[in-house]
Amino acid sequence: MILDKSKIKQIFFQNVDLIQLVDEEMQKQILQVAIEEDIAILEGVWSKISEKLQREYLAEILAIDEYDDSFFISSLWCATKKQVQEDNPEIFIEILRQIHKDDDYMETVMENTSENLIGNTIDLLLQLDDLQSLPISPFIAERIISTTCNIPIVLTIKDASELSVGQLEQLEAVLKIETIKIGNDKYKIEMYKACRRKIDEKIEGLDLQANLGNPNREKYIFGQIIKRLANDICYDYELEKKEKNGEAKSDESENARNLVGGLLNGSCVCVGNAEIVRNVLVCCGIECINIGGDEHMWNQVKLDGEWFNIDFTWDRKRIVKMEPPQYLLKSDEDFKGHNVTFYEKKKCSRTISENELIGYIYEQQFQITPQHIANVTRTFCSRQPGVLQSGISKLRDSFTNSKGDTMEK
Repeated sequence: MILDKSKIKQIFFQNVDLIQLVDEEMQKQILQVAIEEDIAILEGVWSKISEKLQREYLAEILAIDEYDDSFFISSLWCATKKQVQEDNPEIFIEILRQIHKDDDYMETVMENTSENLIGNTIDLLLQLDDLQSLPISPFIAERIISTTCNIPIVLTIKDASELSVGQLEQLEAVLKIETIKIGNDKYKIEMYKACRRKIDEKIEGLDLQANLGNPNREKYIFGQIIKRLANDICYDYELEKKEKNGEAKSDESENARNLVGGLLNGSCVCVGNAEIVRNVLVCCGIECINIGGDEHMWNQVKLDGEWFNIDFTWDRKRIVKMEPPQYLLKSDEDFKGHNVTFYEKKKCSRTISENELIGYIYEQQFQITPQHIANVTRTFCSRQPGVLQSGISKLRDSFTNSKGDTMEK
């Protein structure tokens, strides 16, 4: 079946999902019309056509002069399936040549390219003399160590567990590393090292290999890490006030939302808390992701095979006071006040009981402090009028009955 251009525009450009329902011949007609239209139309159509057509038309589209746009080219490449990428190393290099002046788009392309393809084209990559920066993973960095490379590179990692201070220093000895990038955050080398050392301090003393047969082993590790972080990191109310008044400096706001604020300065906002919790836990071998929505960010953590919701920011003060947390290890049903509007969410079906949770966090180090006694007494007496006087009388009697011994002790 052959449709005229107006019909194709009317039917498929208004609803690109329909493209996946038609055969390859019709997809080819749609693609050809889209190529004659504009970048926005073509970009929407591209991700819906078959891999075979993507492979067939990729080189042709990149050769069109009016499509010499970094954003479009990087989007086009990222929408192309992995199989296509690996089959077209020459096209991959051509794409990098076209967008080399746009660092952000360059990073997007590199992050959406298989390490296999990058590894196979290392020699070609290093021949791009005008390439300003080359975002690569530690794995690829190791592959090019034997090659003379004076190109400044951006080393991209998913989290701090992928790159210890020692590993970074080994790579620095043979590569010109410009920046470390974790997610959307960039760190100068020395700043990353300082943050990574702080993460090591948070983990120090924990035996991560102990009790391997314990079904709740990861929950105990989680509890100890959360307790350490709660006692070391405060919420940055001062920055929040500055931002509302438009007085905050850009680096202050940025650092409060990455590893620097909480780990090096001792204070950050919710985004910084979530990123710190994620990176410290993954360095303990515990899977953890960031989740966000409604101008707030928190985490989901996988412990002993189960996913749980946690909000360190909302529970930090309770942990410091050694009170039962309200937002740790919760199911989706019990995790109130959190609506996810971005990031891919994991399903959390179980809530850990309060007594069990207290055991994981405070363990045997749970100590009855004067403040804790005061809090418990105040709460109990407010619910049971008249009990305080009776309790004082009984306490006085007990002291009277064993006066000598008690006074000496």
